Amino acid sequence: MPRKLKSLEEKFWPKVNKDPNHPKGCWEWTGATTGAGKNHGVMGLGRRGAGSIRAHRFSYELHYGPIPEGLLVCHKCDNGICVNPEHLELGNHQKNIQDAIDRKRFVYPPLKRGANNGRAKLSWEQAQEIRLSNLSSRKLAKIYGVSHSSILNIKRGVGYKNEWREDKNEDTR
Repeated sequence: MPRKLKSLEEKFWPKVNKDPNHPKGCWEWTGATTGAGKNHGVMGLGRRGAGSIRAHRFSYELHYGPIPEGLLVCHKCDNGICVNPEHLELGNHQKNIQDAIDRKRFVYPPLKRGANNGRAKLSWEQAQEIRLSNLSSRKLAKIYGVSHSSILNIKRGVGYKNEWREDKNEDTR
């Protein structure tokens, strides 16, 4: 006989920690989370393959009703595992990014790319040589000791692109 599935609300509440001593008053999700940084709580929608929902979105819908299409549920408390409905508000992507910038949560300046990245294996000059070479990308990968996909990205202008554009402009002057 198949087991009876719990309602989503029955699954939700046992995984919510309403610690009265939490400094911000957050209700923290203690169940599964997304990503290595445990950014947001997540719960399954039923049997395997039925999908999942972010815990803060479920909490918002449980307390306030459906989320209009195209809107996000944002955390006013900056705690991604918080499901306290008083800490949740609707917003769009632009508002969410602006909040992240205002609250110093946004990674800025952007990550260093190409030869500016401390782990880069190639210099800007080598990237330019690769772009101008008529050799196959597999041969270039062996010559420079990098992956085939790295060579393809350089040839497509995905890697080392800013320096390439500056060098190209200087050469045509």
